[in-house]
Amino acid sequence: MQNDNLSILVLSCDKYSDLWPPFFQCFLKFWPDCEYPIYLGANKKIFANDKVKTLLTGDDKDWSSSLRKIINQINSDYIFIILEDLFLVKEVNNQKFKESFNILVKNNFNHCHVSTLIKPDYLLNNDVGVYEKGIPYRVNVLGLWRKDYLSKIIIDGENPWNFEIMGSYRSSYDDGFFCLLGENFKTINAVEKGRWYPDKLKIAEEFGLELDRSRPVLKGVYLLKSNLQKIIVKLIILMPWKQRVKLMNMLRKILFSY
Repeated sequence: MQNDNLSILVLSCDKYSDLWPPFFQCFLKFWPDCEYPIYLGANKKIFANDKVKTLLTGDDKDWSSSLRKIINQINSDYIFIILEDLFLVKEVNNQKFKESFNILVKNNFNHCHVSTLIKPDYLLNNDVGVYEKGIPYRVNVLGLWRKDYLSKIIIDGENPWNFEIMGSYRSSYDDGFFCLLGENFKTINAVEKGRWYPDKLKIAEEFGLELDRSRPVLKGVYLLKSNLQKIIVKLIILMPWKQRVKLMNMLRKILFSY
């Protein structure tokens, strides 16, 4: 029986349609008892699967305008946004997910991360953490959203990186930001800027996923740059966010930005 208060939205576009088969192979394998409607956001292509409904936007104007068109086609009060290049690699505990979601609703959440890459300021309970006002990167495309709040902070003309940075500023005085603790939604980020991560491609091959071999693989200077960026981000996140904000305000004066 479907629960229509929350919808799953796999946010994508036609140029990543080769990732749809492996994504849904993993999703349906590791979350077989998902009781929520599943939608795929795309431009003009339809994904043929009885368990997935494709929502079309037509030609892209920009990323945020397309996102708005997609969520306007969803009737549920809450949306769980997932990206097509994040492959589930561990079984989702559906009961635990449902319990956490109900706790979030009772606490009037606006947005909830599904990982603790950004550490919470304090714990609501053993399964849910809380972000204070002003914390950087409190907005993440991936995660649970109250639909009307998401609609409020979307500004047409932004790409996903703009949205996460500027959306964090726009939401900085709002309560209702949380994160799920533990690894009940464990994924691998398979693709960056249109290219496979070589180690993630190997995992996908070991899983026996349906893969399009025409997509290039990250290598050479591109792979080195990507790995360095990950290390820098992890080091920055280790710093308590209030001290990090002070540091970044100082660095901004000499043309650095976060």
